[in-house]
Amino acid sequence: MKIDDAYIDRMRSAVTIYTKRRTSDILEGNFRSLYRGRSLEFDDLKEYQPGDDVHDIDWKSSSRTGKTLIRRYVAQRRLNMLFVADAGAKMTGDTPSGAPKKEVALALMCVIACLADRQGAAFNGMVAHEQAVRYGRYQSGNLNLSRLLHDYDRLICRPSKVDIAQTLDFAVSYETRPRLIFVLTDIDGLTRIDERLLRKACIRNDVFVIEIEDAFMTGEDILEVSAGRLVRPLIARSRRLHEEELKLRAGVEGTFHSMCVRNRVMFTSIASEAAVMDKVMELLSRYRYEDFG
Repeated sequence: MKIDDAYIDRMRSAVTIYTKRRTSDILEGNFRSLYRGRSLEFDDLKEYQPGDDVHDIDWKSSSRTGKTLIRRYVAQRRLNMLFVADAGAKMTGDTPSGAPKKEVALALMCVIACLADRQGAAFNGMVAHEQAVRYGRYQSGNLNLSRLLHDYDRLICRPSKVDIAQTLDFAVSYETRPRLIFVLTDIDGLTRIDERLLRKACIRNDVFVIEIEDAFMTGEDILEVSAGRLVRPLIARSRRLHEEELKLRAGVEGTFHSMCVRNRVMFTSIASEAAVMDKVMELLSRYRYEDFG
């Protein structure tokens, strides 16, 4: 997959088509209120959508254009959005759908950033790199989105001695300003993030954790990424090992989900690139109604 302007334009179009086909309520609820609000500083006009406040209708502009337009104002306090993204050779592995975890992570980042950009939010990324953490600037717009995706694409599969828990800990320790934090990781990352760290991350931030599911270690022609070789057929085709793998995954995800509920963290998992849009919109819809279960 090539990360270029065409890719970003395609994802932006997909976001626009999806939100028009479904509803804009998800974007016009609590998610919007983090970035837009009533103040004396006028921002821009947008076409009225069901659920918008009728008191914000700009009747003069509406009469000139023939469309019902509402005025938007710059909120007195804007929150930024930060992606805390997992990295390392493990991200070259596949999801259960056969898509590389790397491609699913990039698609998630692009879709969420496009939604944030539509609401005037600034976004940034933090990713482990060798023995340190790479950290950019909070900005909005296509240029920043392109930089964010290119940086992650370049670093995501490189070896690193810094894991996702250390990256998240650095993120919440380095900056105290409230943010939306999206953690993109896999099942290995879930085992590394403990409740102490989740609680610390939630003190000033709203936290979302998205697990990118791993392909099973049992099946046909399974490649073990860490060893760089195929899993022996006798092991890969074992029904008993497959059942044990299912049980182990369910245990890890169940334990982590319980921690998220206790700490009001949004959590979901995703198994394919095709499911990215639905999963993101479902997550934001749950966030709007504070459904942490």
